[in-house]
Amino acid sequence: MHFHFCCILVILLLTIYPVYSANCRLKDQVSIVLPKTKLQCFRLLNGTHQTGCQSDKNGNSGTVIDVESLEHFMTQLEFFKSNEEQIIALADLERLTPELISIFHNDSIINGLILYGHANSAKFSEDGACPSSEFSIYNQGSCKKWNDGAVSDLGMRFLNWEKPIFYVDDKRELSLLREDCYATFNRNLTNTFGSSKQRCRAKLTMFMHGAGDAEVCLRRQNLFYGFTDTLSMCEPLSSYNVFNVVPVLRMNDPSNIFLLSARLDSFSSFSGSAGGDISVLTSVVTLLSIANAIGKKSVLFENRAKAHNRQLLLSFFNGEALGYIGSGRTAYDMQNDEFPHKFKRYEPLKTGRQIGFNDIKIFVELQQIGFSSKTNEYYLHVDGSLNQVASNVREGLADRTIFSAIANTTPESQIPPSSYESFLRHNRSTVGTVFSSAKDHYVFNNINSFEDTEITNSLQKRQTAVRHLHDVASGILKAVTGYVHDDKDSATDFPIDIDYVETLVECFFSRTWNCSHFQKIIPDYQAHFHAYRNLYIGPSGQQSPMWHIVKALLIQALGETHATPNVKTEDQCDTLNPGQSVYHYVWAFNEKQNKSLCYRTSIFTTQARSPSFADKGVRSDFFNYSTWVESVWDPHKLEVFLDGAHSTFFHFILSSTIGIFAILLTCIDWYQVNPQATPPVIIKTTRNQRTKKRSRRRFEEVPQDDLPGTSSAGQVVRREGSVVRDLLAD
Repeated sequence: MHFHFCCILVILLLTIYPVYSANCRLKDQVSIVLPKTKLQCFRLLNGTHQTGCQSDKNGNSGTVIDVESLEHFMTQLEFFKSNEEQIIALADLERLTPELISIFHNDSIINGLILYGHANSAKFSEDGACPSSEFSIYNQGSCKKWNDGAVSDLGMRFLNWEKPIFYVDDKRELSLLREDCYATFNRNLTNTFGSSKQRCRAKLTMFMHGAGDAEVCLRRQNLFYGFTDTLSMCEPLSSYNVFNVVPVLRMNDPSNIFLLSARLDSFSSFSGSAGGDISVLTSVVTLLSIANAIGKKSVLFENRAKAHNRQLLLSFFNGEALGYIGSGRTAYDMQNDEFPHKFKRYEPLKTGRQIGFNDIKIFVELQQIGFSSKTNEYYLHVDGSLNQVASNVREGLADRTIFSAIANTTPESQIPPSSYESFLRHNRSTVGTVFSSAKDHYVFNNINSFEDTEITNSLQKRQTAVRHLHDVASGILKAVTGYVHDDKDSATDFPIDIDYVETLVECFFSRTWNCSHFQKIIPDYQAHFHAYRNLYIGPSGQQSPMWHIVKALLIQALGETHATPNVKTEDQCDTLNPGQSVYHYVWAFNEKQNKSLCYRTSIFTTQARSPSFADKGVRSDFFNYSTWVESVWDPHKLEVFLDGAHSTFFHFILSSTIGIFAILLTCIDWYQVNPQATPPVIIKTTRNQRTKKRSRRRFEEVPQDDLPGTSSAGQVVRREGSVVRDLLAD
């Protein structure tokens, strides 16, 4: 009997143990934390939905599988599906395709994704095929697919992943994941009875507090403020636009403005991204080089412009990659007569002029000023509805030494996604053009991506960029003087300084923005903020330093110190701002004199914050403007650990059934071995003793003669029955 019982007990333990071992807590296992993972996908929300990534509160775990080839990966995927086992996929950027992105996104068995490597010749734009299509002036159905480099038509950034995605670039951590983890333990799981083998697993933690959409998130945040440890769940994206008008515009001055613009921002799905070489920096460097050339002979430039009552407005819009936040807000302010600021009347000579749509005679936007095998090919795009009006402008801007081709224009032609669209949405008669390396589609495959760093990563390309951007700036300046001075040849008096271009290329196309030039000219330079290369607009508390840097460079290029020779301190400089709205006085460093001076500038900054955001929520009637907010998240973590054989739900049910059956067998066996069970032990108490004594006395008092004709056996039965009744009665 004892041997049989021991056998059943062993079977029970063997069936239950795998379930226990497979479900034991992760914190009780030995794990390795990979601390150098700096890029993690995060969540954004807009007025209608959420996008991006997140993990469960305690992280997402799975068996690590490297995507060595699509065919092999699909075989592995089927094995893990049949085994009901979740995986963490490892994927090289070079191998990413729209098909693979779709599998990663849609398959629930994939519990997380780790990317590594570089795109190189592969296409890896995180933007959609038709960027910012929801804000396009064209119908969504007819929106032209400009971005051939998109790994998803909707854009990787704009998919709702519901799983964490990390990017690993540290060689040691990558080797641990690919060689020590995957190759050693997981590569051959499908070749044997894989469910019985030990696994190497990973856990990705990146929990997001924002969920639903922007309106829901902000409402929850306001409702629960002060009742939870989390003070914030999400924050609207916001920053500042930077403008400089030459010459200044006073209240009664006639205005005929040539608006020359570039964007200040890019984006990525990943926090900490430094991408933006072609998406942003080449255009910004071109505009700043033009500003520097004009500033060296600012009086001459202003006098020639005043002779024709014309002005140049250098415009740097922020938040453009995410629904034209900066240009949309600028157009909204113009529509409400609040640009560049709310009107406040002073003396006529001290009151700056409000600028509206009718004041802008030409709008020119620089976009993706890159260089490839077709180094000198650029195109001027105009909207088909403005074909007749804009064709003359387009021809006037074309300098054949730089522009080897002009985009064909028909009544159906569309401009590329651009800040110019924000102005056309408010005023379709605004004449303008988009100057771009794109003809029918983008030339570069990594637009709006953390991989947009090809110039930064190559010394040779940085050297090429200096010469190339110098030539482009010279050509654009001819177009500017052709309108503002009514003389294209006037540009020869304002040569582009190639040394200045080289300085900007060295400072901007670097992994950190800590060059000596930036450290000198940026007021209150702080390394932890200004040196951090970041071109994502971000929420108000985590803004990109880009607009600070551009403003500081414009002060040096176009600011004047001859008008403030007697101002000796910063406080004195600040007192010149109240009481007038024509100039902006700034205390800044002067490299020539090697000390700080008071600059008189015509720079002004405006909010790059969508008008959709009210004080505590989202205005539903303003959904035609950007409504993006960023979710707050908990600290990220990537762990690798070894785990026992995988147990499926079927195995759990089978093990439980066998266990229950074993217990039943044990009970049956026990009953058969002990057929006469030991009677229950009755605990004697004082009350029971008294009850028994009373019963005995009653029994003795019963006369034997009262029971005639009864046998002794019957008397015994009746007496026992009497005793029982007495016991029950008591």
